Amino acid sequence: MKRLLSFTFVFLLSLPITAFAEDGLLKCTFTELPLPPHTRQGAAGGINDRGAITGTLQSLHDGTLSGFLLFRGNLAEFKFPGSFVTEAFALNNHDQIVGTFKPIAQNVLHGFTVDANKFHQIDIPGAVETQPTGINDARDIVGSVLGDRGFQGFLIHKGHIKLISVPGAFATFVSGINNHGDIVGTYVKLIASNISEDHGFLLKDGVFTTIDFPGAAHTLLSAINDKGDIVGGYFTSRGFEHGFSFVRGTFSTIDVPNRIQTSITSINNHAQVIASTLDINFTTRVSEGTCRSEGKE
Repeated sequence: MKRLLSFTFVFLLSLPITAFAEDGLLKCTFTELPLPPHTRQGAAGGINDRGAITGTLQSLHDGTLSGFLLFRGNLAEFKFPGSFVTEAFALNNHDQIVGTFKPIAQNVLHGFTVDANKFHQIDIPGAVETQPTGINDARDIVGSVLGDRGFQGFLIHKGHIKLISVPGAFATFVSGINNHGDIVGTYVKLIASNISEDHGFLLKDGVFTTIDFPGAAHTLLSAINDKGDIVGGYFTSRGFEHGFSFVRGTFSTIDVPNRIQTSITSINNHAQVIASTLDINFTTRVSEGTCRSEGKE
């Protein structure tokens, strides 16, 4: 599930660091992304097969949020016209970006797409809030809505809207979709009146499959590539978040070194990942990682 981490920020240095998956399946080398000096901090969104990255920046001056697109060292910031909050969560191989915005006079989330600097608003009929979080190359869009039935996922395919709810779930959040139409997300299960659990799910060919990191208190899925590789984050019973991948039936922890929390928010078809991290000063940072398969050591 894609989301912003808590905010405090310093200027990011480009620094390669290496992380090993606990079970040896993936070896990832991470580089922190240098963000503009006027930025307080940033959060990762998506990465496409060209290596273009999208995400969200927080202004050092007024705390407002804006989206960004980073490609080959060139960073462009953008805001939905008339908004004070713009968050970018994913992009496809045509650099079409999806995200959310809040108008200046409202405190309600609306969805948007932006393509070649042209913005289009997305509001699911009957929903209080619309939050698009994934898009594939066919321009199928997925996300979540808040409506009369609480939180549900949605899919927009060729202009038709389909709502998505995991059977028996209290709430369903959809995060990503690949070019085969496979969908990942997170559902919330109520254990008691004030106790809940988060579980990851895969929706493939109309069938829901729960995907939970072994031994985790909560599992949140963020994205899936065309190979079926899934990434996300999981929480321990102590409340710390770790990044992970689920590749060919095997789970791997992927943590950026020297960070107290990691969430992997996206993976492309070349095993490049993007991560949001939290350091000991509770500063949110963005890192890009290149991963390769490794045998167990």
